[in-house]
Amino acid sequence: MSLIIKDKIQQLMIGYPTVSDKYNVSGGILAGTNNVYFGDLVKVSGTAGYFEKAVSLNSVAEIAGFVLATNVKLAEGFPGTTPATKPGEAFNLMINGFMAVELDSGASIENVTSVACVAVKTTDVAVVSGKTYYTRSSSAAGAGYLNDGTYAYTAVASPTDANIGTYYEVTKLGSDAETDYATPNAKVYVILATGKLTTSDNASASAIVELPNVVFTGIKELQGSKKVAEIFIK
Repeated sequence: MSLIIKDKIQQLMIGYPTVSDKYNVSGGILAGTNNVYFGDLVKVSGTAGYFEKAVSLNSVAEIAGFVLATNVKLAEGFPGTTPATKPGEAFNLMINGFMAVELDSGASIENVTSVACVAVKTTDVAVVSGKTYYTRSSSAAGAGYLNDGTYAYTAVASPTDANIGTYYEVTKLGSDAETDYATPNAKVYVILATGKLTTSDNASASAIVELPNVVFTGIKELQGSKKVAEIFIK
């Protein structure tokens, strides 16, 4: 019998230490009502030694650390789903070291060139129900999602036959440029509402704030729809 591996082994395993001899852990018990998964942040609770999933945070001062993967808790099913740590169960809390974590979908981990959208003036003589029409205006913002590099296009909320001659149809949506913010020693930010990690370009004074003593190492990858990066918890 032989095993066939369809895809490559992932470089970064979420919730696992990436440098095996350079991390420190502490024990904890999960409180609250939410499950946690490897790589999740947890916050302090009202009882020493008990921690809760880091959601609805008031500040980063509540954060205690990351849930560390352990081989004692095996993946469930085949080919294996990420095992949950349930309230009342013990877990290992990583307090410093190198670790792979999943980032929020809005994190910027690639340098991507913008692509211009394509639009043409409509040939319709009357509004077609259900069709989206656009107006255009000069723009210096550059090519992007609804920008062809010269004009920006705006969807018309309530198109009318009287204005049909001014409308455009977008035949191909563009995409905005993206700058990599998960570079070596770049700061890691946390979304207080969800406990998800992201990059500094998403910072918001009261909602998405810097996570102290945690930086990116510059190693990251896309795993399907997941954005995964290595961090260093100092």
